[in-house]
Amino acid sequence: MNTITASELKARGIQVVGDEVTTISYRGKPTYLILPESHFEAYEAFLLEQALREARSDIEAGRYSTDLDEHLRELDDV
Repeated sequence: MNTITASELKARGIQVVGDEVTTISYRGKPTYLILPESHFEAYEAFLLEQALREARSDIEAGRYSTDLDEHLRELDDV
């Protein structure tokens, strides 16, 4: 993973990032992360798979309801 400063990005432009995951530091702290499109798509797919695993786990454990009114009440409680 590449790390550059915000000042370096401002001075040299986006070409300094290239095709790799890059951390942008601001005032000495990692603040932003730039991902190539392919990495971002893989990350989105990972998040969707994780949500699906959690939903399946909830179904297997009985933590779900098919009652719409009950579901809406639960949403109001959040």
